[in-house]
Amino acid sequence: MTVPIPNDYDLKGVAVLCFDPQGEIIMVIEPYGKDRPDVGKFAGMASIPMGAIKEGESAETAAIREFGEETGLGIGLLYPIGFFEIVEPDRRRCGVWAFFGRLTGHPYKGETERTKMFTLSERDFLGVDTFHIRPLNREIYTAWKWLKLALDVGKPLGWVRDMVKSHAPAKVRQWLSRE
Repeated sequence: MTVPIPNDYDLKGVAVLCFDPQGEIIMVIEPYGKDRPDVGKFAGMASIPMGAIKEGESAETAAIREFGEETGLGIGLLYPIGFFEIVEPDRRRCGVWAFFGRLTGHPYKGETERTKMFTLSERDFLGVDTFHIRPLNREIYTAWKWLKLALDVGKPLGWVRDMVKSHAPAKVRQWLSRE
């Protein structure tokens, strides 16, 4: 399933939640000198790998690229977690597709950025105060946790995808129904 990229958002982005082989969440520290208050990004903040979708790029391709650029690791996407939006004080809107991924075991073969990668247990992740973690991280994690629960009790992956579609904002459901 290719997810649609809504055109009526000022900024369009992706995020990838992924765990290392020990079961810890792969995170990055936002680098100094690259503050972006418009998307809640400040130097020193912890974040799951996130970034912008480039012109002409699919959300899935952008997710693989952004994760690779920020971590240096190759990834495969398993399923979308959901569509999230941030409305900034200046009324700009940022739409973000979040995905759940699995490491491929191969390094990323593109350019990488200067970010510091680290891992956190789920418990430690939930203990990071909101001042030190980028917006949407907890919402993405919580949505994934519910989807994981559905998979764990035997719901098929198609059911999970349908669930993501049904809980997306109305505009996104319209785009998804065109697929």
